[in-house]
Amino acid sequence: MATKDDTVTAPLHEEWRYHPSVFVVEPWREIFVQDDERRHSFEDAVEEFDRLSALYPKLGYEWLTLPRASVEERADVLLATLSAN
Repeated sequence: MATKDDTVTAPLHEEWRYHPSVFVVEPWREIFVQDDERRHSFEDAVEEFDRLSALYPKLGYEWLTLPRASVEERADVLLATLSAN
């Protein structure tokens, strides 16, 4: 996975800045599906989530985990958070 390689992640901090808040949804086993588009296992998803949750704050981003809820509820949280900032 690319995020293990500092030569890949360094430009994320130095050159390619995005919005300071990063909204994420942690891996959720009950709704996880592995198919042709999602080739990685649930365990791979957890590993990548853990790696990114450590990396993004080091790059200066605010890591915001959305609740395990319906899509509508998560969208409401996201929009309310953005509106408050």
